[in-house]
Formats: sequence, structure tokens, C-alpha cells
Amino acid sequence: MKRLSLFLILFVGLTVATAVGQEQVYRSVEQMPEFPGGAVALMRYIDSQVQIPQIPEKITNGRVVVQFVVQSDGSIGEVKVVRSVHPDYDQEAVRVVKSLPKFTPGRQDGKAVAVWYTLPVSFRDKESGAGYGFMTKPKFDTHSDTTIYRSVEQMPRFPGGEAALMKYINAHLQTPQTSENIKGNVIVQFVVQSDGSIGEVKVLRSVHPDYDQEAVRIVKSLPNFEPGRQDGKAVAVWYTLPVVFR
Repeated sequence: MKRLSLFLILFVGLTVATAVGQEQVYRSVEQMPEFPGGAVALMRYIDSQVQIPQIPEKITNGRVVVQFVVQSDGSIGEVKVVRSVHPDYDQEAVRVVKSLPKFTPGRQDGKAVAVWYTLPVSFRDKESGAGYGFMTKPKFDTHSDTTIYRSVEQMPRFPGGEAALMKYINAHLQTPQTSENIKGNVIVQFVVQSDGSIGEVKVLRSVHPDYDQEAVRIVKSLPNFEPGRQDGKAVAVWYTLPVVFR
């Protein structure tokens, strides 16, 4: 059976909440929702449940970015696709997200709250060599002489955690002055090196060249992270971050 792999992203937004139904839904909180068993368990669940749709088109390396609400009771609420690959792929990504068991809910000021959670779901054909079976070993890329992992036992952490990362982005981000009225998310992927410094940076989802440039600039300015760790050793890890312009 063909499989897909997944890597997680931290969704960074403004410190505001939106209303969905009768419950406020936060973009970022002091303590983000967590899947039972953590990131590795979430990847295992996705890998075991998802199937690559059988369609005439050959899509070997698509990535559907899904956004969903983790309710204050940990259940999955609204689900939407923020980056499409193909209707059948989008539908499969949404189906698997809706099947997720309850998370440990996010918390703000000590209270369980509803939080938007963003997740890129990568479809890669295992038979073509582009994918991997998570049960056998973590995926990694070779970049120069450095092994760069897609997922590790302990993901990189910004000093002070997610809330501190959000505050840094909000404090330093500047909305470019363009003739268009643009609001959107630039999704940036970058390497957190084994010493915590920022390595290669690339844009996965573009909004506008000026906005993309600003998102890359802010990522390159980030101070050192606490590096990711695999088998107790500090390693280089790809880290994906949506930068929100409003």
C-alpha cells in the first residue's frame, strides 16, 4: 500500500481570536494543542491511515496544507484546505484529519480553549523512492555533508516556546507596501541546524514576491533555537512556519 508522510508546523498568527459557532478560536496560545503521544505518534497515525488516491494524473510529490480547529475538549472541529494539490488528494487529507482522536487541548491563561492548528500533509509515492515508511526510520534529506531530518523524537524549540516565537514574529514583521490589498499566509520552510542556528530557508507557499521576501527575512533573523534531537543527539531538522500577514 502506498503511504504518505507528514511533518508538523507551528502556526504563528496574531494574538487575536475568531468566532466559530459559539466558541472563540485562537490563532496562537501559550500552550498549543498536542496529539496523544506527541508529534511522532501523530505522524504514525497519519502514516497508518492515509492512502494515495488513484487518479489518472501523476502526482508524485504533492503537499496539501490543512487547517483545522482543535476544540476546547480536544476534538476536531472545522477543517479546511489552505493549499490544494488535487480535489481527491485534498479530500483524503481532510478525511484523515477528521478521523484524528482527541488532542490535549490548547490552553490560554490556564484555560482550555479552541485553537487553529495547521498541518501540511505530504503525498509521496513510496515506490518511486520519494517517500518513506515511518515505521522503519525517520525521513531525512542530505544537504552538503549534513543530515537534515524531517521528523525527530524531539523537535527544535524556540527560546521561550511557541508564545515567544509568535511575539518575536509579530514584533519584527512589517507588511510590505504594495498596490494590492493582500492578506495571506506565506509558508516558509527552514533548517534548524544542530547548533540551533538557521540554515537554508525556502518559501513553500507564496503570496506575493514582496511578502515572500519579508517572511524569509524575518525567519533569517530568528535567534538560535534549541536544536532538535534524535537518539539523544542534536541534529539538523526542517521546520515549517506559516507567517501571517493581516
